[in-house]
Amino acid sequence: MRSSDFRERLNGIEEFQKLCELETDTAIQSLIQIFDGFNDCLADMNSKVVLKALHTMHQLVPILGDALSSVINSALPLVAQNIASKNREISQLASDIIDTAIEYIGTR
Repeated sequence: MRSSDFRERLNGIEEFQKLCELETDTAIQSLIQIFDGFNDCLADMNSKVVLKALHTMHQLVPILGDALSSVINSALPLVAQNIASKNREISQLASDIIDTAIEYIGTR
């Protein structure tokens, strides 16, 4: 997810999503290390990468739930910054992620 090629960053995000969906326990064990790279994608200069990262985050919050507690302090500010995006889809998705995080993290 830290490649200089945006296509490789997109591929890394897809691989992260697959890992979380198919091997949730394995992903949870490495969540802090994975989010070190994933957070960079949430703040990427390429809107395609940001959009893919936000879509992935939105889908993963319900799957990972409270496990995100260990990374939410670093990820949520990056998500919140995207609310100010001029890209309407990015802005709306960032807002939706915050709503979803409130619903799924720390409520079980």
